[in-house]
Amino acid sequence: MYRLQTNQTKGQFPSGNVVGPLGGTEKSATTKLQKQYEAKLQQAIHMQRNGKIREYSFLTAEAEEIRAQMEALTVESKASDK
Repeated sequence: MYRLQTNQTKGQFPSGNVVGPLGGTEKSATTKLQKQYEAKLQQAIHMQRNGKIREYSFLTAEAEEIRAQMEALTVESKASDK
């Protein structure tokens, strides 16, 4: 049985982690990739603002690769649902 883990004691919103049957937390692969994607974009924006266009380009390319992985997982999950 799975249940949603929340941080109610700190007055925060639920974390979105799923607590597995053995008590460990599991995040979906797309959630992890989404966070990586957003982090890469933030780094890229920082580099662009500092005038480091080459680094900006590399980080943007890495972010796009992560986005492609997310889309592939979405397509896989939709195909497995059918």
